[in-house]
Amino acid sequence: MNLDPDWPQIDGIDSAEAQLRYGRHPALFRSTLARLLEQAPSLNEPLESPERAADSVHHLHRLSGTAATLGARGLHAQAKALELQLLAGDWPAARAALPTLQQGFAALQRASAAYLQPAAPTPSSDPLPWPAQQLSELCELLRQRKLRASALFEQISPALRSRLGEADFAALQADLLALRHADALARLIRLQPGPSQEDQREPH
Repeated sequence: MNLDPDWPQIDGIDSAEAQLRYGRHPALFRSTLARLLEQAPSLNEPLESPERAADSVHHLHRLSGTAATLGARGLHAQAKALELQLLAGDWPAARAALPTLQQGFAALQRASAAYLQPAAPTPSSDPLPWPAQQLSELCELLRQRKLRASALFEQISPALRSRLGEADFAALQADLLALRHADALARLIRLQPGPSQEDQREPH
């Protein structure tokens, strides 16, 4: 595979490995990274008591798996080590290792902040045409909770930003990046002009 020189270079992420998985779907890479970093606050309380061991193991297993798909090798190793310590019942070691994992998340958040920052709007005297057909497809993907919704959103984002304004566009983008499909669909229905009854169905 030929590596894209324009692929984002983020400290803590193996760019070549990330491209192998997401090379044709940069929007999916972006949304997955944003979703992983949203889990960082929950690391403050995963080891409250042995009674929560199963929940903590499940949470850490999910984090390590997502980090692995992104090419965040260091973060994956830290989360996996903590998961194995919990499975072995070694709570003192797990509690001692937790700050290292938290620091790893904080470092990745800092390194990816610029990449995840919404792009500045392009000045334009006339709004771009409202992408009605693509929006209908986007609504359907959101109802089905398909990850392809993020890629389609990226394609039509210039028109959406032009028509919706920065505040509404940023709120919609945040929902998409966090994979809050139901929230994104509800927001899109409110914002688009004259939605049909078909598009007002909620996700299953």
